[in-house]
Amino acid sequence: MQALNRAAHWMEADDFLEALTSSGLERAKAVAFLDDALGNSLLQRFAPGAHDEDARAIALNRASASLAQQFLLARSHQQYLDYSLPETCGIEEDLMSAYRSQETPPPIFKDCDRPLKTVTLPAVREALPAVLCDEPDASENAPRDVRWLAEFLRAAVGATATLEDPVQGTLLLKTYPSGGARHPVECYLAVRSVEQLAPGFYHYSVRRHELDRISDIQDSLSTCLFPGFNSELVIVLTALPERAMWRYRETTSISVVLLDVGHAVGNFSLLCECEGTPYRIHTGANLNRAANYMSLEQFREVVVAAIALDLSARAKNGE
Repeated sequence: MQALNRAAHWMEADDFLEALTSSGLERAKAVAFLDDALGNSLLQRFAPGAHDEDARAIALNRASASLAQQFLLARSHQQYLDYSLPETCGIEEDLMSAYRSQETPPPIFKDCDRPLKTVTLPAVREALPAVLCDEPDASENAPRDVRWLAEFLRAAVGATATLEDPVQGTLLLKTYPSGGARHPVECYLAVRSVEQLAPGFYHYSVRRHELDRISDIQDSLSTCLFPGFNSELVIVLTALPERAMWRYRETTSISVVLLDVGHAVGNFSLLCECEGTPYRIHTGANLNRAANYMSLEQFREVVVAAIALDLSARAKNGE
């Protein structure tokens, strides 16, 4: 056990074998144990000279692959409703009613407590921005200001309608699909250069179509996630799995969350492509660093994606 505790640190294979044999284990058995541990991903093998950060990244990737395999195996035994069969009619409504009798569904929107400032965004006149309505000239020379940002957010993740569900209560429909209309994704913005908007870190309230200013921090987040890229605006997407878990129990809920994230990222990507705005998408393992800047409620809200926009490059191209 002492040898395993020592192995929690970064060790050479020979040092690990020595630790095993010094604990009284025969060398042949120690070698067999090491081979089994490596084969079962209990230990990780790294290239000589690898830096600790690189080694940790490799370990995370390999561990994630192992966890993904376990997850898929667990899902292989999951029971699903086949809605093509007549006998499934009404089963889901009964399930939702049973869930509601046990607990109240978590809210499907977030409002920040005590924001430094609330910015009311201009009302959006059209359902889609001009760039998506065969009117490219209307957006080529448009300034990247608060009105542009209002249309951009509304088209990507904005609310389109509300729906009263007899079981789940009020549901908020958005511009991208969501499993069960639970919408576990929230949107934050690190603003460095948007006309008529002070630099800072904001939360986008979809329900109110407003920005809640959380802090003045914005450069640190851009440097952390997108080094070397001129990030005038960074959009950070988080997920609150509890919203989907209320409706989709057991292992299926995380799949619903990830699908929602993909839809939201796809909308932002489509808008940037249509406008000709240079952008970068980040979904890497070091997104947990971003959470340190955001004061998120641990284990309830996690950072899942970030999109950086170079608005100055877009403005130069339009001149």
